[in-house]
Amino acid sequence: MALIFGRGRSLRSNSPGVIWFSLSQVQQATRRALLASLSDKKATAGDIVAYMGQVFVVVLIANSGKVSLINSLYGMALLLGLGALLQAVQLKLFTKGCNRPVAGCRGDDDCRSFGRSVSGSGGR
Repeated sequence: MALIFGRGRSLRSNSPGVIWFSLSQVQQATRRALLASLSDKKATAGDIVAYMGQVFVVVLIANSGKVSLINSLYGMALLLGLGALLQAVQLKLFTKGCNRPVAGCRGDDDCRSFGRSVSGSGGR
C-alpha cells in the first residue's frame, strides 16, 4: 500500500492520480480491443475524446484561473473515462448476447460457454 499511496500521505491527496491512472488503463484496454478487431477508424473517435480532450480541459482550467494538479488530473480523468465509455459502446460491451456470432452458435448460452471450439463441433 505504501507504494501506491506513499508514506505518510492520505488517500485523498493521491486519489486524483490513482483515478487518472486507472481510467487511462481502462481506456487503453478498450482502445486495444478495437485495434485488435481491426476497427482503426472507430478507435480514432475515442482517442480524440480521450487525448485531445485532456488538452482542452487543461486549457479550460488554466483559463478559469483555478489551475492545480488536482483539478487537472480530475479533468483529464473525466475525459479518459468518456473516451473509454465511447470505445466500450463501440465494442458493444453493454449489449446482451453474442457480439459476433461464431459458426455453430445456437444462442446466448452457447456463445458464453467456455472450452467450446470455435468450429462449433466440440463440447456438445
